[in-house]
Amino acid sequence: MTNDDETLKKPGQKADAGDLKVSIDSLGDGFLIAEYNAMRREIELQISERRKAENTIFFSIAAVYAWVLTRDKNFDPLLFRASLVLPVVLACLGFLRWAGIQMRTMTIGEYLSDLEKRLSSNSIGWETYLSSHRKKYPIRGRFEGWSEVVVWCLIICATVATAIFLPRI
Repeated sequence: MTNDDETLKKPGQKADAGDLKVSIDSLGDGFLIAEYNAMRREIELQISERRKAENTIFFSIAAVYAWVLTRDKNFDPLLFRASLVLPVVLACLGFLRWAGIQMRTMTIGEYLSDLEKRLSSNSIGWETYLSSHRKKYPIRGRFEGWSEVVVWCLIICATVATAIFLPRI
């Protein structure tokens, strides 16, 4: 028993280890509902972070190109080429950040689907619906996720092409 454990009890009352352990089952559905709500908020936060990261990357790439294109003809060729590689790096890092956030969001969604099953015998929650909807319409369900991957790949390809071909113009 530590001093911190004792602060959980009234003055003069001793705490024992049994008082500090609470099982999830004893908390019941209230805990699961609170957990579900917290995880839904986490998904909302992840989506917001993903959009912020996308915007930051896109504006950073545009800023680099704007800077490069406003240089005069006597601009250092080595610095010119290096500055054209920067958008490629930014696009790749942006994609990696997007993929990490997407994987975390999907993991939370799977967890929420499990919580829905524990909370309801007929599993009528959003994550369960989404999962069954994607199974019912597999092409549309896959398009939703892959469309963003395609956009990131196009951005990376465009920045690579710009880095290769712009110096030749």
